[in-house]
Amino acid sequence: SFLGLLPTLLAVVGWLVLLVRSRRAPPRLVVALLPALGLLGYLYFTVSYPTPDGDVLKASYMLTTAPAWALAFGYALDRLPRRARPVVAVVLAASALAAQPFLVY
Repeated sequence: SFLGLLPTLLAVVGWLVLLVRSRRAPPRLVVALLPALGLLGYLYFTVSYPTPDGDVLKASYMLTTAPAWALAFGYALDRLPRRARPVVAVVLAASALAAQPFLVY
């Protein structure tokens, strides 16, 4: 799970940078707000519809925001300095290899 921190961090930082830089461009702002709206909807659903066993959270509810998170990840990756890109590529490849047993299962 340690290897998964880098892609998550890149996606979150990329989303925040995209959000800040899209304030004056309404078409880009709509895309930049999608992850936040997805998270808010997810949390609202969790609080509004509790279950006795506590199993309300499902990752599939966040799938609608996957394209926006991918865009934020790509945006952050594109903004990295050229010297850091090979190191990030190696860590991302290691992350993909570590996740492969779970993806194939």
